[in-house]
Amino acid sequence: MCACCRYAKRAALLAALAAAPAAADPFYQSGNLQLQGFVAQTLITTSRNNFFGRTQDTLGTGFTEAGVNGVWQPHPGLLVAGQMLYRRAGKNDQRNVRLDYLQAVWPFWQRADGTLELRAGKIKIPYGLYNETRDVPFTRPSILLPESIYFDTARNFALAAPGAGFNARWQTALGEWQVNLAAVRPGQLDAATEANFLGSDRPGHLYSNATYAAQLRWSTMDQSTLLALSWVDARARYQPAPGDPLGAGKVGYTPWVLSAQKHLGTVTLTTEYGCPRIRLYDFNLPAIDVRTRAWYVQGAWHIRPRWEALLRYDSYISPLKNNPLAALSGNPYFSRYAKDWTAGLRWDVTPALMLRAEFHHVTGTIWLPALDNPNPQQEGRVWNMGLLQASWRF
Repeated sequence: MCACCRYAKRAALLAALAAAPAAADPFYQSGNLQLQGFVAQTLITTSRNNFFGRTQDTLGTGFTEAGVNGVWQPHPGLLVAGQMLYRRAGKNDQRNVRLDYLQAVWPFWQRADGTLELRAGKIKIPYGLYNETRDVPFTRPSILLPESIYFDTARNFALAAPGAGFNARWQTALGEWQVNLAAVRPGQLDAATEANFLGSDRPGHLYSNATYAAQLRWSTMDQSTLLALSWVDARARYQPAPGDPLGAGKVGYTPWVLSAQKHLGTVTLTTEYGCPRIRLYDFNLPAIDVRTRAWYVQGAWHIRPRWEALLRYDSYISPLKNNPLAALSGNPYFSRYAKDWTAGLRWDVTPALMLRAEFHHVTGTIWLPALDNPNPQQEGRVWNMGLLQASWRF
């Protein structure tokens, strides 16, 4: 096989397998089709508040993930990849089985040092370092991703949706470059996303309009240094129900994030900084335009080949201004920010079995699932959370 074909095939496989469990042997392989999967169960307890189910002063079992993904190459110049996902995360996510993504990848131009490709179907939105792989425990750095950048309460607003994308990859003397573009339309949004933007699960419905995303990545040839800049423009409209105190309105969500990662032997340093902008129009209320600050810094240390320790500080702050929707929902002042110290430990018992433990000390509740905490006045400002997770890939 020529160098051009090898590079193009590698690039296409990277795109198609973006959310696959890394380093797992497929449980089924025949010709140009291969299948693999994973299952994970997480136990959660919190000192105050609830997270992914009832967890305050008890051991909750409401966070379960499982998936089967596959890649099929019907033609040398075409790849089809998809994943069926089961996800249960308290009241925040009760959709259970769904099509996570299903995309056709066509590398229409290729040469030894680069390739151009188109994607179509239900595609993952390029955002940050982990958005395209966040549904697989083995490809996340921790049980929970940094909530400041990867809000679980709004994950379905900018995760994957029907649409099309364009990818360009090329190599130069300065390193490897990548440009990812996507245009999708998610449709009706879930109750968790509605509560995230409107303060609570409203009687009406929130529908997404077109969402656009762009990402530029650069890495050294040995992948020891990675830089990325991501931008998303997501918009939605609210259709009120009869008797709804809110009128019809529009939501604009425009986050951008700068990402950096450096591998230093057994230590990996990662940081991401973003300024999400949230705009709310109409709703029979004054217009709201909020610019927040979100960032985290994280260090992971490979203590031994099968052991890894993690330490992270995560911060999300929204301006403490009068917000008509926040006042309407009755949320306390500390619902406008969150500062989270996280410590974690990972043990790869076997190549297929991973155990994780994680502890969070949090001040603030901005990313607390509103559906699991229906009474904001009972929320605690300072709270702790412990998680244990077992993951198996096949």
